Amino acid sequence: MRERLHRFNAEGLDGLGDRPIPGRPRRLTEDERSAIIALARSDPPRRPVPG
Repeated sequence: MRERLHRFNAEGLDGLGDRPIPGRPRRLTEDERSAIIALARSDPPRRPVPG
């Protein structure tokens, strides 16, 4: 809370905006991540029964 107050005092309303998130950008999109999670939660494929 205190950081935002200091930024507001220094920069005005522009100081209250979101800051860039540090670190490496994500490699997967949210859709790709959701598909992987759904696949991991699903039942494994069945092995074919030799006939």
